[in-house]
Amino acid sequence: MTTELTTEKLLLTIPDAVAMTGYSRSFLYEHIGKGDLPVVRIGRTIRIRTDQLRAWIAGQQQPDG
Repeated sequence: MTTELTTEKLLLTIPDAVAMTGYSRSFLYEHIGKGDLPVVRIGRTIRIRTDQLRAWIAGQQQPDG
């Protein structure tokens, strides 16, 4: 049985998400505060699931035209 390991993080810190997307820290916090961008809160820490960040970005795409 072969187990495949991935190097992609499951949870991102805000600085990770900034580096990954190019969005500013304040932009991400704004959308987290509005409830637009779902997060995982563990104590005082905030993490963003990688799959949810990708889905949220895909949902921001505007149709051409």
